[in-house]
Amino acid sequence: MQKSRIYRYEGTDYPATITFKRIRNIILRSDRLGKSLRISAPYLTPLPEIDKMVSHFLPSLLKKVNKPLPPDKLPYGEGYTYILGEKMPLSFRSDEERKAYLKKNSLPLFTERVRYYEALMGVKTPYKVKSRSMKSRYGVNSKRTHSITLQSELYHYALPVIDSVVVHELAHHFVFDHSERFYQVVYTYCPDYRVLHAKLRKKIYE
Repeated sequence: MQKSRIYRYEGTDYPATITFKRIRNIILRSDRLGKSLRISAPYLTPLPEIDKMVSHFLPSLLKKVNKPLPPDKLPYGEGYTYILGEKMPLSFRSDEERKAYLKKNSLPLFTERVRYYEALMGVKTPYKVKSRSMKSRYGVNSKRTHSITLQSELYHYALPVIDSVVVHELAHHFVFDHSERFYQVVYTYCPDYRVLHAKLRKKIYE
């Protein structure tokens, strides 16, 4: 059973999904950028009790999530930029220039990888592929537009990492939630998905 709720902190609203499970304690998590919350709670936990817990722990959670990346976790440095997992002698005058480069150069590769896995996974109607700078998601599968949008910053990572995101989004063609059946599809075509996804989270570009 799930409930939706919105929590407000320092003038910002944080949408939350509360899932009631057979667990002992309330667990509070956020997305990668701290824009939305996921809460797991034992069955029959009163909402006021959940609210109290969130108000207590939300400030420290957001502080942790919004902590800037240390220099060694950035995909670029003085005189180099990671491109497809390799350190290349490439610099940009601004972050806007870097993002424009990623968007332009990533799209042909993303399209090629989507087409490859469409054929492998038996997707009959090709998806429209887009590359876009996104902060909270690595990829989006839109049923309405039959399109897959991939985060342009993925172009910094090695190809197997990119492929893991492609497989994840194409798996939604068959199963649109994140159930066990969904991950069965993912692991069929990307057996190392857990390891590759960990590289994304830990900013390991090689």
